[in-house]
Amino acid sequence: MKTLPEYLIAISNPDHRQKFTEVLDWVKTNYPNLEFIMKYNQPMFLDHNSYITGFNPAKNHYSIGLEGQEIVKHFIPEIEAIGLKYGHKTIQIPYDIRIPSNLFKKIIDFKIEQKKDLKTFWLPPEKRFKSEQ
Repeated sequence: MKTLPEYLIAISNPDHRQKFTEVLDWVKTNYPNLEFIMKYNQPMFLDHNSYITGFNPAKNHYSIGLEGQEIVKHFIPEIEAIGLKYGHKTIQIPYDIRIPSNLFKKIIDFKIEQKKDLKTFWLPPEKRFKSEQ
C-alpha cells in the first residue's frame, strides 16, 4: 500500500498534485473527526470505520467517490447546476475550478448521517443500487 506522499508524487502535473492535496486538506480541516486512510490504493475518509468518501486523481480531473448510484442520483441537480460530470459512483471535478466546497459539505454531511448507525464499511447493496424512497 502506498503512503500518501508516494501516492501524491505519482500525480505528474505539479498543479494537479497541489489541487488534489488542497482537496484532501479541505476535508481534513472541515471534518477533523473523520479518519483519513489509504485503502484500496486511494485516499479515503471514514467515520467509525465506515466509508464516507474517497478521492482519485485523473489526467484532467479528480473524482470524489460516492459509494453507489443512489447517492449520485440524490445530488444530480446540484452536480449539474455547477456543470460537473458524474458517473455511476463518482463526480468528476476539473482541476482548474475551485473546490466545490458547498457540494462536498452536503455530500459528506449526507453520508455521515446516512451511516451514523451502520456497523459495516460499505452501505448494504439496497442502499447503494436501489431507490431509497
